[in-house]
Amino acid sequence: MKKGFTFVEVVLAMFVLVILVLGGGALVQRGQIDALTQKYKRVAIETANGQMEKVVHELNYLTVDGLVGSPQTTNVTLNGITGFGMTTTVEDVSTNLIKITVSVKYEKKANAGAVELVTYRSPGGI
Repeated sequence: MKKGFTFVEVVLAMFVLVILVLGGGALVQRGQIDALTQKYKRVAIETANGQMEKVVHELNYLTVDGLVGSPQTTNVTLNGITGFGMTTTVEDVSTNLIKITVSVKYEKKANAGAVELVTYRSPGGI
């Protein structure tokens, strides 16, 4: 009786090994993409929070109320890359109450991910 593997067994083992390597490579690549996306999302949240702090704490109520109906859109830089959009929108909710929304895109594709922060402000404070 001969010892060793048949050609079919060797080919089958190689096939299984190739499937495992390709699957593992795809998993690693997907993990890297997700980690990078989360990095951009975190920076977008920090950028939106900075804008919200400016609008809520540094500008007086009348200045912010003057922005009602005209969204302010600017380009921001995330992680050293330019071209991400940030939009600040102010809406009247009721007498002496405005809604402030800051949205920052963290992907450049159409219908891409964005973070959105919302708060309300009255003349006497938050």
